[in-house]
Amino acid sequence: MISLRTATRDDIPVLADVLAKVEAQVDASIDVEERRKAIAEGINGYFGADEPESILSIIEFDGAPAGRFRVVRFPDRIFLVLQP
Repeated sequence: MISLRTATRDDIPVLADVLAKVEAQVDASIDVEERRKAIAEGINGYFGADEPESILSIIEFDGAPAGRFRVVRFPDRIFLVLQP
């Protein structure tokens, strides 16, 4: 079963893992472990600093984290970001 839940600071390792793996797919020269650590260190400031109408969710498959889903609303547009 696939489900969504709101991300918290406890999800920083999951978010860092997802983002590092996506970046490595785009650029094969990226060291995933090194990038994961860098993202984890910098992502903490992300919580609460985003647009007020933004929602960051963790995608779960059978209860295990499988990706992230982000919705950012602006007065004239909406951005949807899915990263498995």
